[in-house]
Amino acid sequence: MRLNQRTYRYLIVGAVVNVALYVLYLILTKFGVLPQIASTIGFVFGTLMGYVMNRAWAFNSRELHRDALPKYVTTYIFGYLILLFSVTLFVALQWPHELGQLLGMIVAAGTIFILLNIWVFPNQQTENQ
Repeated sequence: MRLNQRTYRYLIVGAVVNVALYVLYLILTKFGVLPQIASTIGFVFGTLMGYVMNRAWAFNSRELHRDALPKYVTTYIFGYLILLFSVTLFVALQWPHELGQLLGMIVAAGTIFILLNIWVFPNQQTENQ
C-alpha cells in the first residue's frame, strides 16, 4: 500500500501531538488527576493543536474555518468518545489505565484520519502528492 503525502503528514502531526499529550496524561495522572479527566484535558489541547497543524500542513486545506471547524470538532468528539470508552473500560476492569489511553489513542487516531479524509477535508490536494 502506497501512502500519499497527506497520510505521511497526518502521521507526523499525530505523532508529535499524541506523544506530547500522552506525556501530559502521565504527568497529570501521576499528580492524582483521575484518568478520565486527564484524558479529557489532553484531548481538548490535542484537538486545538491538531486542527491548526492538520488544516494548514497535513491536508493543506483552504476551506473556510466556518465550514471546516464544525466538522472537525464533530469528528474529534467522536474520537474522544472512543478514547474515553477505552480509558473507562480499563479503569473499570482494573487494568492499567495507561494502556487503555494508548489503545484508545490508536483507535481514535485511525477513525479520525478516515473522517478527516472523507468528510472534513475531502478532495484537498497537497503539493507533491
